[in-house]
Amino acid sequence: MPRKVAMPLGSKRNMISVISLGFLSLTAQTLVFRRFLTAYEGNELGIGFFFASWLLWVALGGMLARLQTPLAQRVRPHFSILMLLYVPACLMQAILVAGARQAAGVAAYEYFPLLKMLPHLLYANAPVPLLTGWLFSVACQHTVAAPYGATRVYIFEALGGCLGGVFTTA
Repeated sequence: MPRKVAMPLGSKRNMISVISLGFLSLTAQTLVFRRFLTAYEGNELGIGFFFASWLLWVALGGMLARLQTPLAQRVRPHFSILMLLYVPACLMQAILVAGARQAAGVAAYEYFPLLKMLPHLLYANAPVPLLTGWLFSVACQHTVAAPYGATRVYIFEALGGCLGGVFTTA
């Protein structure tokens, strides 16, 4: 069972961290999705699988947050600093998505077949949503003892997502 430690979301640092979680997640998703549209030719089914695999990895990240490993115990108190992991995760995911055609053996001038696309999309789409699911669940776990703790995490993360949407489309 996760340790129930109140993370005072009233503090500016933690509030900004949760807002950053939403901001960085949506910004990374937008940037990777733009790369995906180029690499996978905007295939409608591919777009559906992109978002389905994104949600799958977010769910798996949330499940990983429930694990009580020694490493997880050591890094959870440093929630604000863990936001920096978005930079390498986004870069790694953008590289994996961009290199999917080459990895699948599909030339740039060829149509990207759906059956070849799916396995590459599944692993290429993992870094950012896995991190997002894990961080969001950790934030909820740390606020469970505070009044309206998890509710505040949802609100602040959604606010960050809105700001990320404005930033990436402006």
